[in-house]
Formats: sequence, structure tokens, C-alpha cells
Amino acid sequence: MPPSNHTAEKQGLKPGLTPGYLAELRGKDYERFLICLFTPQAHRDDIAALFLFNAELAHIRDQVTEPLLGQIRLQWWREALDKLGTPEQPPHALLDRLSLWQQRGISLAPLHTLLDARTTDLQTAPSPTLAAYKAYRHDTSAPLGAILAALLRQPGNAALFAEIMKNYAAIGLLRALPHWLQRRQMPLPPEIIVQYALNTGALAEFKPQPGLARWALATSRQTMEQCAVLKAKLRSLPRAERRGASAILLHNGLT
Repeated sequence: MPPSNHTAEKQGLKPGLTPGYLAELRGKDYERFLICLFTPQAHRDDIAALFLFNAELAHIRDQVTEPLLGQIRLQWWREALDKLGTPEQPPHALLDRLSLWQQRGISLAPLHTLLDARTTDLQTAPSPTLAAYKAYRHDTSAPLGAILAALLRQPGNAALFAEIMKNYAAIGLLRALPHWLQRRQMPLPPEIIVQYALNTGALAEFKPQPGLARWALATSRQTMEQCAVLKAKLRSLPRAERRGASAILLHNGLT
């Protein structure tokens, strides 16, 4: 992890300006690292810390040998968030940064939503319904958009940033399907499996099938259509407010 504020002071840095978030993000979430490179430099370290927090949660499933251990890790983060700014706050560079955000009046409630959504990663059963699948997509992405808007000092654009992150997540989940299958998990709900006549056995064995290509194409088209709507909304913003949101669309190859 990046050095704590105490270490930063030894290095002659101001508390809260600890180096290393962007560098560590590069190794844990390269795509969002690239997004950060297109964001305003004054806010880049904060944004990298936000994406690094997300990466910490997203990687829990791959770091534990059984779901209970993952639940324990998620609970540790929940309790740590509740202790921010108190003497009981655990020593952790990311928590130092989150505490600074809280002091600036930024609500961290969306991070609790993110934590709750990540419990789905620990389940072996498929998404029970299409609604549950969409809720997972929303709750693992929209909270990042809400915090991102606050970090960029654009609280009025929180809903727009949330929609952009959710749109980005649609493609992310599509591309992550092999990773889920490798973990012996099936994230797709029955509605998608039936609609596209997917053979779950063939999926588990990483065998190609026509329905999989149709689902991927449909998801891509829907994402592109939504992106066009989001681009129109971006154009209506003052020029100074566009850059942070545009970075996400730019990296996803949708602008």
C-alpha cells in the first residue's frame, strides 16, 4: 500500500498527499489506471485511491479459499469505514485518504453499497433473476460515480457520473465472464441463458456457441446506444466539468 500520512510527513509531504496510489492501481486495475491518466491532475490521486479501494474489494474473491473468509474481509472494511476519523481507525493508507474525504464533507455512504454488492462475488449460485444481475451491475459501479463526482467537486453531476460508470460496467461484466467461469461461478441469470439459448455446460468448458456471440453483440450495442445518450448530456455541461466524465467514456472506446 502507499505510505501512511505519518510516513508522508517524514518524506516532507503534506498529510493526505501520500504518493503511490496511481502506481499501485496500475498493478491491480490497469484499465482504471488508464482512466486516471485522462482525469484532471489536481484530482488524480484521489480518483486513483477510489479505484484502488474498489480493486481491493473486487479482488477479495480471488484471495480467499472459502466464502466465509471473504465475508470476514468485507466486514473488516465495513467496520473500518465506521471508525474513520476516530482513534479506533485501523492503520491503512486508503483509510487515511477516505478519512480526509469525510472531513471534506463527502458522504461515503455509496461505499457501503459497494461493499454489500461485493458479497455477490462470494456466491457460487447464478444470479437468481435478471433484476438481480442488473442490481449487481448498478451497485458495483454507480457508487463509484457518485464519489467520483464529489471528488471532482461536481455534486450536481452525481447521477450522470453514476450512469457513466454503470455503462462502463456493462462491458466490464461481459469481458469478465471467462474469469467468473474460471472460478466455477455462473453470473448470468436464467433470463439471459434462456433468451440466448446458452448451454451452461459448454460455457463452463469455455466452448464457443452462437448464443454467446449474440449476447455479447446485444450487450455491446446497448452500451453504445447508452453512450450516445451520455455523450449528449456531457456536451451540455460547462467545458470545465466535462473532463473527468469524458475520461471514462474515452478509455472505453466509446467517444
